[in-house]
Amino acid sequence: MISIVSEDGHHGFAPDVIINSVVLIPFLILVGIISTMILLHRKKSKSVLPFWLFLGYLYFVISLTIFPVLLFKQTSIINEFSFGLQIMFELNPLAWTKYSTLQIVGNILLLMPLPLFVGVLFKKSRSFKYSILLVLFSTVAIEIIQLVMNYFYLGNRIFDIGDVILNTTGGLLGFALLSAITPILRKTEI
Repeated sequence: MISIVSEDGHHGFAPDVIINSVVLIPFLILVGIISTMILLHRKKSKSVLPFWLFLGYLYFVISLTIFPVLLFKQTSIINEFSFGLQIMFELNPLAWTKYSTLQIVGNILLLMPLPLFVGVLFKKSRSFKYSILLVLFSTVAIEIIQLVMNYFYLGNRIFDIGDVILNTTGGLLGFALLSAITPILRKTEI
């Protein structure tokens, strides 16, 4: 549901088509199969399972943050309004303190596995600098995609600086876990 506030008052619009994240599954399976063949060819069979788990994780993150995509027919009344009339931003860095516990924990956990997966799959990416930049780039990219989708009425999520803070906190915790298991990774040569 898209909710717009205009000079005429408050308007709600139900999309004509809702695209769910299941549309990604064939693409991710294809990427997984091709990557598995490459890993096996390079004799890196220990990386196959972590890579498939990583693909599953990416699907989960994209499903939660980007989908569903909302589409309206050209004849929809929403097209009579200009773009960007929804609430677009939450820039108060302390707004997250009013979130529910589930939202806070969920936002922290969302990107926590990212440095772990990338660190397991790519040895050169186990540094603090790389991990924090990866998590920060990922969370800002998610928020910008949500903002653009919101602006064009393709979604109804806002750019929330609190999400950036909580996701980055989760990424830092993920890096701490990666640092703790790095000696084990070196021994197993994944």
